[in-house]
Amino acid sequence: MSLAAAACGSDAAAVVSLGGSPVNVYTPGTTVLMNVSFVDPTSGAPVTPEAVTLRVLDPTLTETDQTGTLSNPSPGVYAGSVAAVASGLWRYRFEATGAAEAAFEGRFTVAQTLFASPA
Repeated sequence: MSLAAAACGSDAAAVVSLGGSPVNVYTPGTTVLMNVSFVDPTSGAPVTPEAVTLRVLDPTLTETDQTGTLSNPSPGVYAGSVAAVASGLWRYRFEATGAAEAAFEGRFTVAQTLFASPA
């Protein structure tokens, strides 16, 4: 079965429209929330894959596995987070595996600041 994956939910602040500019710019140290919804492209019904992973690339292109931050608040919907401490462009990828495979990639920006981080 093929699936469609798309940004969803009110916590999808870090998600951008494909081909567009970042919707939100964050300050260093912000915990950025990322959501994805896996649906059957024919029926539009939510699909819960066998496994979902979340990989994040920071601005230095260091990849981390953020799968441990994932929650599954409703069928087909997954949410994860990352503490975005470095300024620059961040990228992330949700991947669904098993009998139903799909992926969604997004990005967000962490702005440079001259102000000290909160204690």
